[in-house]
Amino acid sequence: MSLTMIALFFVPLRTEQNQAMEKDIYLAGGCFWGTEHFFRQIAGVVLTEVGFANGHIPDPSYKEVYTDATGHAETVHVRYDPAVVGLKFLLRMFFRAIDPTSLNKQGEDEGTRYRTGIYYTDPADLPKIRSVYDEVQRRTDGPVRVEVGPMRCFYRAEEYHQDYLVKNPDGYCHLPLDLFRFAREASPVPDDPEEEEGTKAPMDEYSLQRIVAMEAAFDRTAEAVRLLEEALDRYESIRPDIDRLTDYLESGAWREDFEADEAGFLPGGIKRGVLSEDGLYNLLEDIVRLHGQMEAFLEDPDPEAPTD
Repeated sequence: MSLTMIALFFVPLRTEQNQAMEKDIYLAGGCFWGTEHFFRQIAGVVLTEVGFANGHIPDPSYKEVYTDATGHAETVHVRYDPAVVGLKFLLRMFFRAIDPTSLNKQGEDEGTRYRTGIYYTDPADLPKIRSVYDEVQRRTDGPVRVEVGPMRCFYRAEEYHQDYLVKNPDGYCHLPLDLFRFAREASPVPDDPEEEEGTKAPMDEYSLQRIVAMEAAFDRTAEAVRLLEEALDRYESIRPDIDRLTDYLESGAWREDFEADEAGFLPGGIKRGVLSEDGLYNLLEDIVRLHGQMEAFLEDPDPEAPTD
């Protein structure tokens, strides 16, 4: 076995005392094969495992997550010794391994499962996360698209995904090899307790709980916005059909079709005998009314907002 391979498998001795002090952070950085291998190289990281995080399907398979229908992100669980390497150092390394302005895409890998994110289990870590996040935003052109929020759920991926690039040294990876060498040669820095204490007052439990609640509310709002955008996209796709239906109603031709029963397929799949003439008319009126409301919304999504 080469010295390089020995270095890849080397893990510092973990005593019971050290294990009691270890901390966890969950990082989504695109394809988890390369992201896990990157963090394995950093001194002070004592454990890594890959899995699926913060989706709405319990214990999904890789094939299910690959469909982008589960809401999960490919994520690496990183456990580290804070006496050796600090969270801020790990996060700065994380930002070196991703394109923080790219939404749902890293390298050639594209989809919501490849979104980037920082998910914490200890709310006390949030000020450090925000500090590094803001630091990156200040030096970055364009908005940083990295999610930040509490870890809601994490499901370990199938065993063949664990340590994938150790088992398959020539396997696919979206990260360059030089980045692994950079991580291996980096000198880890613990977080400075005095710096943290000098820049902020300690937060009480109530404040921490409020931060977690606000992050959860932000996640729900982001999901609602996503669903609204999907609904608008669907509406745009059927807009020509709605326009034709409006013309059909206003022309009065529907009455002749209804009486003659010769249209074959009336709007909405309605045929004679299913609804009365008044019922059909009311249904068509409702569709056109909703169409008008949707058009008004598209022109002015926030009619109550003040204008210049």
